[in-house]
Amino acid sequence: MPTQEKIKDIVLSIDKDSVAGSDGFSSVFFQKCWDFINNDIHEAVRDFFCGTPMPRSFKATTIVLIPKVESPQTWSDFTPISLCNVTNKILCKLLYKKLSLSLPNLISPAQSGFVTGRLISI
Repeated sequence: MPTQEKIKDIVLSIDKDSVAGSDGFSSVFFQKCWDFINNDIHEAVRDFFCGTPMPRSFKATTIVLIPKVESPQTWSDFTPISLCNVTNKILCKLLYKKLSLSLPNLISPAQSGFVTGRLISI
């Protein structure tokens, strides 16, 4: 179970320039208000790791199209980006940190993806 300190480290590691997700709360809000919200966030993380279904709002993502050219005319003139909620980012980073310790032992040495330091060779 992630500790409050581990969760705080993740919150502080999120880029301050990242855009707020669909809930409107930015990483700066979480970082500046951490002393007030840390117990609620820790409880939400604990619930997630205990198997409680995540509220839909945690999983909500806004897809935004960023133009690649000055006057876009077709879909290929855009790059889509997903704006995820900070709570979602926290959970994803926690899962990544947990899995990154185990994956090298679970994935065959012949597999190059998803393991740090293994490169795809042609």
